Amino acid sequence: MARPKLQLAVFDFDQTLSACHLYHTLAGGEGGIKIPPPFARSERGQLARLAELDDCEPYCESGGFAVSAFGGGPRVAELRSLLDELREADVECCICSRGLVGPIRRSLDQI
Repeated sequence: MARPKLQLAVFDFDQTLSACHLYHTLAGGEGGIKIPPPFARSERGQLARLAELDDCEPYCESGGFAVSAFGGGPRVAELRSLLDELREADVECCICSRGLVGPIRRSLDQI
């Protein structure tokens, strides 16, 4: 019997796709990347903070804050490879998260 084709892949975002908990990091919570204040909890505030962090050292030197949040260049390359492979196989991918949509989309667009 033929094995059924994978049609859908559902990913959690924080600490699965991203290496840290992005929402908690930007809100100043424990367990993420240590960033300096100001912290943000709203979607608009987190988007603004992500843009600010992209221009700060050490993030501006490594491709932006998103690269660090996803675990660095080699891990980002592995994620890209996985997602490209799924796309080429016509597998629909979606994200399930309690986080804010804007910062998730912005971070994924950057990697």
